[in-house]
Amino acid sequence: MLSIEIHKEKRNFLKPIVMGILNVTPDSFYDGGTHNDMALALRHCESMIAEGADIIDVGGFSTRPNGTLVSEDEERERIIPIIKEISRCFPDILISVDTFRASIAEYSLEAGAHIVNDISGGLFDEEMLPFIGRNHVPYIMMHLKGTFDTMHNYVSDEDAHKEVYEFFKKQCDYLSQYGQQQVILDP
Repeated sequence: MLSIEIHKEKRNFLKPIVMGILNVTPDSFYDGGTHNDMALALRHCESMIAEGADIIDVGGFSTRPNGTLVSEDEERERIIPIIKEISRCFPDILISVDTFRASIAEYSLEAGAHIVNDISGGLFDEEMLPFIGRNHVPYIMMHLKGTFDTMHNYVSDEDAHKEVYEFFKKQCDYLSQYGQQQVILDP
């Protein structure tokens, strides 16, 4: 059984959790940027929830191969209004924010998000792990090798299982200095 603590309230899940993806980027490789309008985005959320989504994951930064860096301001402008609206329209749904920036995670949590989903596992922003650690926010930590520019081209010469294990161990050990954490691993 998975248990997640949100605002000092435990949510228990007796079945697998389904995460619906809502990318609000013009260049998403997942959905082609089809949910950038508020009404379309909310309709998509409603559809995902009706189909069984337990979490809506909101992303405002495309990490597709050959993607371009967007500014922190642009990422914030893309996701904060939709997080607020999802929170208002669907108060029982969990919202995760797909970001590697601690500042965006903080804005998102203030806007109504509950979980931080970080593709970089804390590598792209040195403030992410301290932010998560201090705030004990549920955190989805993805394994990553390389940089923003090289992550899609990186090929490991090592034992992949060992490499992923050592990555997660190192990052989780770092987080543990802040006390017990809620970490979901995404290999």
